[in-house]
Amino acid sequence: MKILFSPSKTMKLKNINFSKNRTINFPDKTHSLVNSLKKLSKSEIEKLFKIKGQLLEETYNNIQNFDSLDSYEALSLYDGVTFRQLNLNSYSAKDLNYLNENLLIFSALYGVLSPNTEIKPYRLDMTINFLEESLYKFWNDKINDFLNAYIDEIFINLASKEFSKIIDKKKFKVINIEFRQKVDDKLKNISTEAKKARGMLLDFMTINNISDLESIKTFTKEGYQFSESDSNSDTLFFIRKIKL
Repeated sequence: MKILFSPSKTMKLKNINFSKNRTINFPDKTHSLVNSLKKLSKSEIEKLFKIKGQLLEETYNNIQNFDSLDSYEALSLYDGVTFRQLNLNSYSAKDLNYLNENLLIFSALYGVLSPNTEIKPYRLDMTINFLEESLYKFWNDKINDFLNAYIDEIFINLASKEFSKIIDKKKFKVINIEFRQKVDDKLKNISTEAKKARGMLLDFMTINNISDLESIKTFTKEGYQFSESDSNSDTLFFIRKIKL
């Protein structure tokens, strides 16, 4: 069983004691993207990335000085809503090993990462078009060829649609995880709540060393319950009641 996850735009360095680190899987592809990004002016970065002010300055400078930036383990850098649900400070060496062996993080700059893969600070979405082809086309063959090593595994998809659409679902066995919130007896898909839930489920799987679908169904944090009636062979639904 492998777990598919999305990166986050926001980054904040955290101290995690990994026993070993990994290098990036596709250095030539990443190098090519960085070189293309370096050719963009600050105003082009502002328009493409839809950012301004200090964030624009930081993003532009990181691109221009990318080669001299320090590298850190991916899980030490990502700091979005989903990642903040992970209780990293309480993880044992066994928990970190579970993540390193089972978690695959998609990245628009790096392709596929493990938690202990050393990366540099960056900001890039799959939807940002600065090449003659889309980033989906740029990465499609490389990522799916890489995943061939796990073709006999089940992929638990906790990635956002933006990133999970890169995987060839006709080729691999993918189980999608969906979270819904019941508000006044109506099911809703609230993006921020879904992001939190994906992180909470990954945390649950990590500390319980989950390796099978039936155990995933026992997830009940913050009122979520597995819904047999809404689920099917490709998708597991978890629902909780909330008040807005």
